[in-house]
Amino acid sequence: MFQARQGDLLITRTGNVSSKVRPSREGKVVLLRGEKTGHSHVVDGAKVAYESDWDQFVSNLYVLEDTEITHEEHDPIPLKPGVYEITRQRRFDYKELGTRSQAAFD
Repeated sequence: MFQARQGDLLITRTGNVSSKVRPSREGKVVLLRGEKTGHSHVVDGAKVAYESDWDQFVSNLYVLEDTEITHEEHDPIPLKPGVYEITRQRRFDYKELGTRSQAAFD
């Protein structure tokens, strides 16, 4: 299984992409924009399809051709064709959750 991390993103390959999937669009697709610096994790939109549900902290990236995720502060991550789950790092405030053991199951 392929996994990589680039800053706040965890990239996990989950399977093969269907031949019915079509690219998102021309230009760059922003996977996540940095909150403090404004720098973005981006990928070539002509080589991928992208579904985002950041309410759940997870999105799906369908890579149709060899490409890479780039970011101004990190080395690029090369991706082969396939389906990737993109998980955004989140931070917990354990004081707000009540008990530490409760946080392990959230």
